[in-house]
Amino acid sequence: MSKILYLYATILLLVASLTSALAQTETDCDPTARLPITNGDVLFNYGSSTDAFTFRNRTSFTIAQHFVGKGVTQSYSIESGFWSRFLIPPQAPIVMVSQGDFPDRVLITWELDPLSSEATNGYIVLRDGAFLAQIEPGISQFIDFNVQAGEFYEYSVYGRNQFGNGSRGRAVGFVNPNGIVTGKLESFSGNPVVNAVVKLTPTVG
Repeated sequence: MSKILYLYATILLLVASLTSALAQTETDCDPTARLPITNGDVLFNYGSSTDAFTFRNRTSFTIAQHFVGKGVTQSYSIESGFWSRFLIPPQAPIVMVSQGDFPDRVLITWELDPLSSEATNGYIVLRDGAFLAQIEPGISQFIDFNVQAGEFYEYSVYGRNQFGNGSRGRAVGFVNPNGIVTGKLESFSGNPVVNAVVKLTPTVG
């Protein structure tokens, strides 16, 4: 890609120089002898070229993106331009969690946006805000076996790279109730209740 852009910039500069030469009306043997010589660099930055010089012309143009730059403060570093999205922590992944699909486990899967920066340092999985697992790069699922039937859990996943921790993606998962109810009936004084009757009102799911 850089070779194509370099060839394109060279052709533009040659055409500009040839046009200027054909329009030349001076009769001096060396019309460029009295002109100051200007040197410069042609810089390519993710598809852009700026400040291209010839003996007679100076051209500044940009290909593919209209603004490219970098800024640094005491607290932040700033990158601008289309490709700067790959110079930040990963975006929040799309998290999908099983909801009653398995009798004894919860399956957590996630997927990054194709335009997000890569999670080169892997992922962190949280359950109800507490650390659950650290996942290697390239793996996009985790199975949680330490679950109770009928309990709801909020799972969070975020990616990490050299620029820091990314945003969290969240989803709720659970294992369906198994019909077993455990507990203890006591009076206000803490004594057991004889011949007590318990009625339950089930909810969907």
